[in-house]
Amino acid sequence: MGNSTRPTEQSTLKIPTEFQFPVPLPNIEIKQQQRADDVFGLFETVSTAPTATPKTWFDQIKIYTSTDGLTLRLYWYDATNATWHYITATA
Repeated sequence: MGNSTRPTEQSTLKIPTEFQFPVPLPNIEIKQQQRADDVFGLFETVSTAPTATPKTWFDQIKIYTSTDGLTLRLYWYDATNATWHYITATA
């Protein structure tokens, strides 16, 4: 019939019969878990409610703290409706 291709002894996969232990680990960089304190450095902290139209993605998120430090809000910009929204956080 047609040409059948069968693996030859030279092309077969050879499975190792011995393993070296311990297996060397790859060089992996382990990053620390993201903390909430780190997030505050990413976004601008403001003391008045935002009103300006943001120009970048990072400008669309603001962290609001009142002057007395008692109120904490997370503002985000809704580009579809061109409005700012917020949620109030408690300590």
